[in-house]
Amino acid sequence: MTARRTRARRGTGRAGCRFRGLGLFDALLTLGLLAIVALSVGAVLDHYHYEHRTARAAARIALLSEAAHDHAADPARFQDLLERARRAPVTLPLATLRDAGALPAGFPDTSALGRDLAVAIRRIDANTLELLAGERLTPAQARDATPPPPSALLRLPPASRIGIVAPGTPARLSGPAIGADLAGFTARFPDRVRPGVIATLRRVDRATVIGPWLHRTAVPHHPEANRMEATLDMAGHDVQGAGAIAAERLTITDVLQAGTLTINRDLVIGQALTAEGGITALGTITAGDVSADTVFVTEKVTAPRGTISDLTVGGCTGC
Repeated sequence: MTARRTRARRGTGRAGCRFRGLGLFDALLTLGLLAIVALSVGAVLDHYHYEHRTARAAARIALLSEAAHDHAADPARFQDLLERARRAPVTLPLATLRDAGALPAGFPDTSALGRDLAVAIRRIDANTLELLAGERLTPAQARDATPPPPSALLRLPPASRIGIVAPGTPARLSGPAIGADLAGFTARFPDRVRPGVIATLRRVDRATVIGPWLHRTAVPHHPEANRMEATLDMAGHDVQGAGAIAAERLTITDVLQAGTLTINRDLVIGQALTAEGGITALGTITAGDVSADTVFVTEKVTAPRGTISDLTVGGCTGC
């Protein structure tokens, strides 16, 4: 009786040990599963951090692009950049943008991914510049770089025109709001069109520089900014203080008082000049056809034909 109870207790103890403990295979399997979970979580965190850094890099590049665009669109600089980029693309140094106040004084030379930043300018035609602002990659950096996740660009507005040079499409910038060929920059700046580069591509043309307005003051290198082509109806009001008026036709009805026209300097009309009263010019009158009762001019009248009742020319030798 005593022996049977002892064996039973021993057996129960061994069986209980089997149920309560883990075998070697079970322990290894558990450790393997934990390792897989840890690696998966680590990969997810690495991707999240890389996407966050890429988004920061893209935001910095967008700020650089905006500064370069504003700098190039300045009327005093646009024509000079057109001349510099006449034969080949040129670089716009970040130091120049800082000195001009387009970039903050502490703006870094690298992106959030540790890559150098640069701006290249290419001339499209006599009126247009193309600006490539973004990263520069050495061959080693391009070979070892992890492709930036395109989702990191979705946080920026479409107007930034930012994209990535994908591994399968070298020298082509692709993004949420852009798909552009960068072949024009390849020969001069191959480090700026390599796979993995984050960049923006924008254009500045003469219309952007001048805008849709008539400028009161002179715009450097752009005399067309002070010219306007339009039909004016003054509704009976006077035009005063005009320095020069050039027109194909000038028709005078009831705008003049006492039937006279007084010009402080020269009067140049491409076709006919008709006045019901007199014309006074303190310079010269040049027109295709002059018709008036009286004309007084200090220098000369040039017209192939005309009807003038009384012509007086002052200050003209030999008249």
